[in-house]
Amino acid sequence: LRGPSQSDVVAALKDLKRTAFVSVQSRGWVIVYDSECRRMDGDDSERLASRLTTQFQCTALIALNADDDVLWLCVYSDGNHIGEYDSSTPERTGAAAISRTLDARSLMPLLWIILQSPFFVFEVFRHTAACKLLGLPADICTFGYPAEDDGTLIEYVPTGMFESTGE
Repeated sequence: LRGPSQSDVVAALKDLKRTAFVSVQSRGWVIVYDSECRRMDGDDSERLASRLTTQFQCTALIALNADDDVLWLCVYSDGNHIGEYDSSTPERTGAAAISRTLDARSLMPLLWIILQSPFFVFEVFRHTAACKLLGLPADICTFGYPAEDDGTLIEYVPTGMFESTGE
């Protein structure tokens, strides 16, 4: 989510009774790792993005990386679905909508090249390149869910980087 603070997002997710980890704000973004979204249910991710972008009048970029074979990016603004990219489809559209919504119109040709390139063996590399190009905090955006099943942070996650909505 671009704009809202970590504490505001944590409070909103608690109100929604969502179990999640929310990153510190970096480059204007907070990253939400919602436990339900780990199931790779794009519809659930979209419902959450719609709700949060409506509440905060902001922009969100959803990223789902399915077993490093498929990267799905979807952009929301003020509760509205703007566009998406899916590496598993031959069309692989979405660069224009993503770059326009993230105020990065001048980067659209480079984003298009990254999203179209056949040279990314693993989708995490494509995701990292897109994040870096768009000015998103790639070091936070490309983590997997940062906690074990019991809710404790994975040992390699730096202390203080995330706040949990759980107890």
